Amino acid sequence: MNEIDADQKDRAERIGSLQKSIKNKEEALKRRMERVRRQQEIADMAANENKDQNEVKMYQEFLIHRLYSSFLKRKMEKEMNRHVTVEEAF
Repeated sequence: MNEIDADQKDRAERIGSLQKSIKNKEEALKRRMERVRRQQEIADMAANENKDQNEVKMYQEFLIHRLYSSFLKRKMEKEMNRHVTVEEAF
C-alpha cells in the first residue's frame, strides 16, 4: 500500500510538473506572439511614417512646380503683350 501511495504521489508530482511546464510554455508562446505583433506594429508605423514623409515632400514639390509654372506663364504673357504690335504687323 505504501508503494502504491508513493507511486501515486510521484505520478501526481509528475503530472503537476508537466502541467506547470505546459502552462509556462503557453505563457512563453503568448509573450512571443505579443512581441512579434508589437514588432509588426512598429514596422508598419515606421513604413507609414516614411510614406507620409514622401507624400509631404512630393506635395511640396508639386506646389513649387505650380508656382514656377504660373510665374513662367505670367512672364510669357508680359512678353507677348510687349510685342503685340510686332505680331499685329505680320
